[in-house]
Amino acid sequence: MTNRYIMTVPEAGAILGVSKNCAYEMVQRGEIPTVKIGRLLKVPKKQFFDKFGLGEPDEDGDTGGGPTPPSADTAPAAAAGEQLGPEVVADSMLPAFPAPVPPVERSEPVVRRADDTGLLNLDYILANAAAFSNVSAVYFLCSAEEVVYVGKSTEVYERISNHAREGKRRFSRVFMLSCAPRDLDYLERRYIAKFQPRYNVIGKGPRCIVRPAEEACDADL
Repeated sequence: MTNRYIMTVPEAGAILGVSKNCAYEMVQRGEIPTVKIGRLLKVPKKQFFDKFGLGEPDEDGDTGGGPTPPSADTAPAAAAGEQLGPEVVADSMLPAFPAPVPPVERSEPVVRRADDTGLLNLDYILANAAAFSNVSAVYFLCSAEEVVYVGKSTEVYERISNHAREGKRRFSRVFMLSCAPRDLDYLERRYIAKFQPRYNVIGKGPRCIVRPAEEACDADL
């Protein structure tokens, strides 16, 4: 059931006509108002629609109502439309619509994904390119079918490059979970407890001990 007071960040982005990633970037820049409910980030509808000049949502969460049904006075006339002039019939049967919503200034242009040959367009690539620096994430170094190390960084690409250059932890694949800097410590601890990677912990099970960073670097595979 649609919530009349809040919506998700992707839903707010869809209203503005931008991608999910762009919507979250707008949240980080403070362009989309949000509230935190537990560990979830939600968008309050009233503040959102007020900020972008879309008008307050109705009880169903919509920004505008549907067509207004004909009144009791016009219904008989509409039923006997063939006896009336064309102008009278048209006026009596037209529903009343709300005033048009002013256009929203978008931070990301709407572009075609690909050209006629199936190759991605330059504008699409540039509009959806991810940032390379100042990216906060918890990352997972993987080898074969195992997560061998879980780490965190606010410069995750540089940190992973350092791991590969130093060669102290052997891995062949990487997975990154983007998150806010304030959530890095919490998520890292949870995933270390969940996977107990060999470079992070000593022993297994609930009595495992998280290795100091320098000792984890020297662990043998």
